[in-house]
Amino acid sequence: MLNGFRLAHFLDGNFDLEPIEIAFIKHEIDDRTAAISGLRLELQRLESERENYSKLLAPLRRNAIPPELLGQIFKFTLSTSDTTQEKQVNVLCLVCRRWRDIALATPSLWASVDLGSIRAPVAGLNFKRIKTWLARSGIVPKSLKFAGYHDSTSRCPIPTHELVDLLVDGGPFGDLSLECGHGACLANLFDQTYSARTMNTTSLSTHSLNLVFEEHLSESFTCIWTILRRFPALRRLSLDFPWFDSSWVIPEDLPLANLKSLTLALDWPFQLLLRLFRRSPNLETLVMDYKQLARDPSEVFPTDDEQVLLPKLRTLELRHMVSGSADTQILRILRVPSLQTLEIRYGPDGDYMDEMNNGQVSDLNSNIISLTQGPHRVTDLQHLVIQALPISSSESLRPTLSALPTLSHLTFDSFEADSTLFENADYLGESKLMPSLKILKILNVPEVGEFNYKDVLNFLMERREAATEEAPDSVEEAELTIACESKYEGMKLTKDKHFVGQLAKEGVKVNITLV
Repeated sequence: MLNGFRLAHFLDGNFDLEPIEIAFIKHEIDDRTAAISGLRLELQRLESERENYSKLLAPLRRNAIPPELLGQIFKFTLSTSDTTQEKQVNVLCLVCRRWRDIALATPSLWASVDLGSIRAPVAGLNFKRIKTWLARSGIVPKSLKFAGYHDSTSRCPIPTHELVDLLVDGGPFGDLSLECGHGACLANLFDQTYSARTMNTTSLSTHSLNLVFEEHLSESFTCIWTILRRFPALRRLSLDFPWFDSSWVIPEDLPLANLKSLTLALDWPFQLLLRLFRRSPNLETLVMDYKQLARDPSEVFPTDDEQVLLPKLRTLELRHMVSGSADTQILRILRVPSLQTLEIRYGPDGDYMDEMNNGQVSDLNSNIISLTQGPHRVTDLQHLVIQALPISSSESLRPTLSALPTLSHLTFDSFEADSTLFENADYLGESKLMPSLKILKILNVPEVGEFNYKDVLNFLMERREAATEEAPDSVEEAELTIACESKYEGMKLTKDKHFVGQLAKEGVKVNITLV
């Protein structure tokens, strides 16, 4: 009969096994296999129990996160989601009693109301519930947004009486975003709000105002200034209006001295814009949205003597321009010595635009370069974004980039030009292109086109190799995204991993993504 001693004897020597010995050994193996399986099941059960017990000790379950911090986490979550704030807050309150109590004790979660689109006749707006919602925010400045759409009879859908009551008793409102077909409707709303108060505290506390008018009415234009005079403390203003009428005039007494940010979505002539800018000397951010509207070819552009100084402006964005337009001429009449970010966006993306001719590209370069010339010139521009520029050769942008030696962040978005700018770049001496460049982004390059991303990789590598102790290379990061519709480009990318690896060793982080 076999036993453990006999089995150990077999393990120590080189013996032939008899059939009965083989059967015994197989039986022992099966026993141990079954034992191992049982132990594994027991181990899985114990690990599962341990995980469940660990969950009970999570910070949220044992109240380890202070309520104030959890409230801030809730607030951050709301700001990163596309879902309406009301829905998100309601979801948070349904998780558990503690979360509901913390949400109710976090005033900023209840400080925003979006009434959505209001159409006549008004239905579904429960102003009593809206007031209750806003009351939970206490004295925190509140945000109100709505869009009123007139019906075929031009009847105003805005429930003026209820909104006046809300503005008077539900405030203070720091941020108002209001859209309506006729400016007179909104002017009437604020007139009644003003009359309902002995002191205009609602107006004085509002620091951000967004107005959108749909209809092309001269009285709407006049109403703009009536409304703005109600808000002398404005710091942010956004205006979106239909096409311009030559009879419109901007008054000289607008209270805009406190403005820090101004967004204009309109096609006003430069002369009218200058009058608005002169009333806003403390601007730090200016966004001009041309809405792809062609500028009047007969417009008389301001002269150098009519330039406007905006000494604190740090960010300037021109967006939705049409190909070959004179919109960038505005750069010639603005003196912005503190400018650090310039964004020039054509488009929108995906729309066909006629390619700019040599003269138009030369004008664009000249207009940008004019910022760096003359009195109160730009000396520290660090960020440049150019989007959907309809040119064939990237080399044509060399004059602009050569005039901006302080540029540290360059972004080309929806770039359909070739890559000759990077293919023929200078790396040495005073002619070195973009000597201060740190971050390079080339986004949404079409798979089929003249742009070769390898030229960018070579550009980065040769810059690094040409660097010296006296003239180091400052590039830290490069991002390229390629609009790819096939697997071919992806196959090519895998072959270029060694480029990316080499650059990484040299201290340049490169990210190439197919989108």
